[in-house]
Amino acid sequence: MSTLAIDGCTLHYELHGAGPTVVLTPGGRVGMRTLHAFAAELARDFQVLE
Repeated sequence: MSTLAIDGCTLHYELHGAGPTVVLTPGGRVGMRTLHAFAAELARDFQVLE
């Protein structure tokens, strides 16, 4: 897992795959646990930032 420090906050992220970038962000009823399930499938054709 990589990190990025911005304005005193630390963001943790993972990159998977190659190609056009898709950003997975949690919100509403969907959390990162759910989005993580889609990341492997999407990473076949895209670079996935989660």
